[in-house]
Amino acid sequence: MLTEVMLQYRLARPPVDVGFFETEHHAQVAHDLRAAIQGGRLIAL
Repeated sequence: MLTEVMLQYRLARPPVDVGFFETEHHAQVAHDLRAAIQGGRLIAL
């Protein structure tokens, strides 16, 4: 699958050592998911 992704986006090298940059939106989604899981409201993801 990595090969297919690399071909699709025309990457010359595999994306190793790539950092994750959390945005405010990512943080809010993670917070909402944790709250839903702890509250028993999350059925499927």
